[in-house]
Amino acid sequence: MNKSLNILIAAAEVVPFAKTGGLADVAGALPKALKKLGHNVIVVMPRYYSIDTSELTLLEGAMGVPMGPMGEFWSGVYEGTLPNSEVPIYFIDYEAFYGRKGLYEEDGFSYGDNDNRFIFLSKAAMQLCKKIGFKPDIIHANDCTPQRCRC
Repeated sequence: MNKSLNILIAAAEVVPFAKTGGLADVAGALPKALKKLGHNVIVVMPRYYSIDTSELTLLEGAMGVPMGPMGEFWSGVYEGTLPNSEVPIYFIDYEAFYGRKGLYEEDGFSYGDNDNRFIFLSKAAMQLCKKIGFKPDIIHANDCTPQRCRC
């Protein structure tokens, strides 16, 4: 018996929106392949400020993301679809973390808060599921690599 699964894919980069390496290729292709197999898939990634929002929809209401002792951070969420598919992709919009020139670094230096940036992404993905009523059976989480981020 084949069962359709709800699958959440969270990634720091997804083709064609942001790419520094192979993670983006996988995060852009895997959701489409899973959708073709009959699964219900959503993708979540940061809304880097190099990503044009003109063809995205801003979801109503800010989303609170609990960050432990740092408090609750409020973000926006944009929705679109992966090109040439029906797979929804959600962009977590938080300027303090993602409104930068690079994805992980700038001028050869890693951002000192990469750990918090991608902890935030993980927590925001969970909050998004609550916000849109998506109950994942599988969570496929991808982050930056320690070699790249030094996190």
